[in-house]
Amino acid sequence: PPQQTTLVPLAGLGTKAGKIEEAERIYDKLVKIDKNYLAKTIPFIEVLLADRKLDRALAHIERLNKEVQETATRQKCVELLEEILKLDPQKLDAYRLLETLYGAAFQYDQLAVTLLSHADAYIAKCEYAKALDLARQLIDLEPYNEEYRRKFQVIEKLLSGGGRTQTPGKPAPGAAAPPEDDDEETRYASTRVDSHFDKTISIITDEDVENFIVDIELLEKFGQHASAIGRLEHVLK
Repeated sequence: PPQQTTLVPLAGLGTKAGKIEEAERIYDKLVKIDKNYLAKTIPFIEVLLADRKLDRALAHIERLNKEVQETATRQKCVELLEEILKLDPQKLDAYRLLETLYGAAFQYDQLAVTLLSHADAYIAKCEYAKALDLARQLIDLEPYNEEYRRKFQVIEKLLSGGGRTQTPGKPAPGAAAPPEDDDEETRYASTRVDSHFDKTISIITDEDVENFIVDIELLEKFGQHASAIGRLEHVLK
């Protein structure tokens, strides 16, 4: 029937019955009639998440974010996005949308946490340039935060070590596949203590200490625990 009041419970019944395609078709029809019905799609999105249909859920959340300004609905979008990231911590589009929502609501503490996680997701994909852009945003949020500055330095070192942004294991189009030993993680995993660590050095400034800490964190990150401990002992001496 064309009556909107009948379509709303019909879509809800379709969702409860697991008739996802039918329910989605009805919701789409409702939204075309009146965008105010967008908020009614939230239970449907929750069912999509329960079925791990993350891409479809994300598309509906993005539409909600664009069209609905009501605070309670936008807060629900935040909760749904956080749930998506629990199910798939590598869902980059979910990070992007969550950052938009946190920024619009001036929730800067949550924004910083999301930016950090988003940067880590890019690092895991060896997309260091994108991770560095996010680290810059962190420093813009809190220019004097030492943790954010160290994060920036770590990513900058990873980027200067190769600067690849393609997926690990896939060479750039038209380029010969690099030797496996050229992989950033492989190089760190097989590295030895640099020669300048074997020499007597004097640490004069806080910046000197921070540089050593960055090197130690990189070694620890890539599983070179013995080298990391050796460098740390050297700095402590």
